[in-house]
Amino acid sequence: MKKALFLLLLFTVTSLKQVQAEEIFPFLGEVNSNGINIRTDSTTGSGIICTTKKSDILEVLSQRYDWYRVRLPKYAPSFVSKDLVALIEENPLVNNPQEDKNRYGSISKEKVNIRLAAGTDSAVIGKADKNELVTIVAEEAGWYKIIPINNSYGWIHKKFIGKRPPVISEPPRAVEKPKPPTQSYSITINGEIRPYGKIFGRKGSHKLITTDNSVYLLKGNKKSLDTLNHRMVKVTGNLISGANEKPGIIAIEKVELLD
Repeated sequence: MKKALFLLLLFTVTSLKQVQAEEIFPFLGEVNSNGINIRTDSTTGSGIICTTKKSDILEVLSQRYDWYRVRLPKYAPSFVSKDLVALIEENPLVNNPQEDKNRYGSISKEKVNIRLAAGTDSAVIGKADKNELVTIVAEEAGWYKIIPINNSYGWIHKKFIGKRPPVISEPPRAVEKPKPPTQSYSITINGEIRPYGKIFGRKGSHKLITTDNSVYLLKGNKKSLDTLNHRMVKVTGNLISGANEKPGIIAIEKVELLD
């Protein structure tokens, strides 16, 4: 009887430790060594996408065995066939199009493969949706080299990633209350775009009302956002507001119509 109780207690403690050890995704991780590879799969024999530097910050999305699936950093190589991209004159969502010297294109078909190199035999590292905006940095033999899109992923061994500690603000002082820290997170969210109105010192020209009535301010090209007023959209961008600031502010990377 005592032995059975002991085994039951041991099983319970072990189970609790396993539950406590489970990680919550996504989270921001920090690379703890120089020269660590991000690979196309969760094995050391898979292809190398890019090499990171110590202190690089990566968004960790999931885990497979001892490997983390991460969103690719902006410096990772990324290619798309020129035949699947329609060139546009300028990025319609930047604040100062005249100062933006990059070239842009719009994906012309659904679920277009984004590859590691310029060729159909190269590894697929992401999927682009129709009408998704891509930033073109070079051309190579019928392919565009682009900045990795939001849905581009790779794998890195978890021993080389440490969880970035949360930023803790100082306790309030009698004379001056410290401002909450500002953090940036990638976010994709659906909702209805509405004008924000003429408000002094506003940080966004429009707001996004989600299906659960949450409110976000949108930071992007006002003229382009005006054409989307009262339309249902999917917004992808960086949540750049302070930790305790409401409503949150999204710096737009991409907007897709849903209606």
